[in-house]
Amino acid sequence: MINKIKLIPERLLAVEGLGGKIAHNHFSEPQTFPFCVYDFSQNSQGADDFHNLLRTSVTVTLYQEVRNFDLEKDILKVFSDVEVNTYNDYISEERMYMTEFTFEFFEKNLKG
Repeated sequence: MINKIKLIPERLLAVEGLGGKIAHNHFSEPQTFPFCVYDFSQNSQGADDFHNLLRTSVTVTLYQEVRNFDLEKDILKVFSDVEVNTYNDYISEERMYMTEFTFEFFEKNLKG
């Protein structure tokens, strides 16, 4: 089960169709299609400062010149242990397809 941020890039690297072209937030250099960017935000929940739960909201964005539904399914497969919502759009100015995969997970925020 996904419960750490470091698992996000590890799982995306397992998607062969991406060829390792993944980045947190953005790439420094232009990329060839397809490529993937992930980002996250965290909120803490709980009654005390020691055993808070961190709610992590994740967005994985896939950019493609032509939609590859098998590649999209492969990304869904590596996150099959969480409920994933998807959104698709064509960005005409950039001449590319964008597919967003969003999900959340919780982890203990153990401060010590």
